[in-house]
Amino acid sequence: MYCPENCSREDVRVLERHDAPELFVLLRGSIVLVVEEGGVVREVPMEPGKLYVIEEWHNAYRPGGCEGVALVVERPGVKTEFKEVRLGGGSR
Repeated sequence: MYCPENCSREDVRVLERHDAPELFVLLRGSIVLVVEEGGVVREVPMEPGKLYVIEEWHNAYRPGGCEGVALVVERPGVKTEFKEVRLGGGSR
């Protein structure tokens, strides 16, 4: 179960990437995935019940701190890399 600590895009300071795909499913509330693909950062508002397979640099936030809970599935022993990022003030 995953409830992002971030409440806005500006709160996202770190992106992570795993050595295997990760599955996200929004269970309730609202979560926006922040995904970097090819150097371009985009926001993906999650839809309830839709499967999101993420292989890129990513993080997430709950808009305005609202409720947001997702099921996240990843394989055991996954390796994770982190990088700092500045996302505030950009366009979607």
